[in-house]
This record gives sequence, structure tokens and C-alpha cells, in this order.
Amino acid sequence: MEQKGLLSILHQAMEIEVTGREFYLVTAAHTEDPQGKEEFLRLAQEEEAHFRALQKSYEAIEGGRPVLWDPPDVASSALAPFFAHALPERAAKMNFEISALSIGVMLEKNSFEFYAKMAIEVNDPQAQAMFRDLEEWEKTHYHNLLQQMELLKRDSWALNRFAPF
Repeated sequence: MEQKGLLSILHQAMEIEVTGREFYLVTAAHTEDPQGKEEFLRLAQEEEAHFRALQKSYEAIEGGRPVLWDPPDVASSALAPFFAHALPERAAKMNFEISALSIGVMLEKNSFEFYAKMAIEVNDPQAQAMFRDLEEWEKTHYHNLLQQMELLKRDSWALNRFAPF
């Protein structure tokens, strides 16, 4: 793949990370749950770290240098449910949080699918490693958010008598 194509892919990747960061910042500002706010801010910081790492690679390639992949020091790991302490007192009224988690799940799924595809399409081994790392980080975000959304939705639906059980 030529330099121009890789720069275009990196530009798309940076846009993905900025979109994620901004979404999590807005979500953190609107949730009333302190643990949820903390988690959304952590996710925003991770997306910012991903953006900066991608930006370094973009600048290196733009300057005629090889892909520079210096993975950010972000240790995304499976987290305990971060809204759990609010249940059942607030679960019935957490429609914003459930919706935000649902949107976050979609954003993360789109992200890891994009990175998986790019890891296959690029020829540069450093770029492949970069996209595989990003794919794994976004998959971790996806699974964490999906787990939290399902738990919160289940509790909210049960308290609101929406659930078929």
C-alpha cells in the first residue's frame, strides 16, 4: 500500500478515536452516577491515547519515515460492572445510561471491525501490529460496555416490569 493510502487510513482511524473520545466526554458530563462518570472519563482518556499514538504514526509517514508504532500505556481490562452500586435504587431511571452504553457498544464494534480490516489490508508489519493492537483494545471496550449494558438493562427492565420474566 502506498504512503497516501496509509495516511488516509490513519486519518480515518484518528477520526474514529476523536469521535469515541468526544462521545465518552459528553456521556460522562450527563450521567449522574459517579462510578459511571469515572468509567466514561477513563474511556475518553484511552481514546485520546489511541489518537495520539495514531497521530505519531501519521506524522512519521507524512515526514517520509516508516510507521512509528509506540503503543500507548493503556491497560484496558474487563471491569466490574460500574453502575452496580446504584442498583436497584436508580436502575429504573437509568435510561440515559442504558442508551449511552448501547451507542458506545456500536461505536466500539465499528472501531474494532475497522481495525481488523485494516490489519489485513496494509502491507507494513508495523502498521499491521498497530491495527491489531487497536482492534484488541476496542474489543475490550466493546465487551466491557456490552456486559454493563446487559446488566443494567436487565435490572432496569425488571424494576419497570418490562422484562418477560
